Amino acid sequence: MNSTWAQHLQEPYRDPSGLGFAVCPQKREGFPLRRQLTIVAVCWNFAEDRALFINGAGLVVPSWHNRDALAALLRRRTVRQEFGRVIGDGQFSIKSAELNALQNTGRIKPWIVHWLAEQVAWLDDADAWAAYVEADQEAERRAFAQSFEAAADLRARGLNVAEVGDSRYELALRNRLDESRAELESARAEALAADARISAWLRGVASEPPLLAMMQAAV
Repeated sequence: MNSTWAQHLQEPYRDPSGLGFAVCPQKREGFPLRRQLTIVAVCWNFAEDRALFINGAGLVVPSWHNRDALAALLRRRTVRQEFGRVIGDGQFSIKSAELNALQNTGRIKPWIVHWLAEQVAWLDDADAWAAYVEADQEAERRAFAQSFEAAADLRARGLNVAEVGDSRYELALRNRLDESRAELESARAEALAADARISAWLRGVASEPPLLAMMQAAV
């Protein structure tokens, strides 16, 4: 058996759609997470080995899972559980008629909702984004200051380094911060536009698969 395929078989979750769905990471530093692509809960009926993977918007995403690896993941990562309940909306969810039947016959009892994360900094959250941008701008300030100091040190040692006078420091710094912020805002806008298409597809209201829509938009 191919070693890569064998490794796939041991993963608790694999995204069969290729869109980039993934379980919410434990370490969540850096760029805020995309709500549509990040799995924050798993509804699992272990008796029938039927699982629903729920993203940060409450939508069920396409899934393939390994039973044993999923059980191990849930033991490690679950922060809260709800017993005898099924959640999740969209075209991959359990439809209302089946859900009512599960409730009426008591077959909903084996189901458990495992929450893997509750406090998440989302890309579409204004406060989380503002905090991230401010942290990035502070990092840019430190990096710019270090570069300026390094250049000044080289000049002091008589090496030929382009002069950046103190009177131009603030202007150069402001330009760099503006460039960095513009790059971040562009990346965020692109990601949110893609997420809107993915959300529509997950909800079953999109007329075409999101990968095709993204390819057409790039042309």
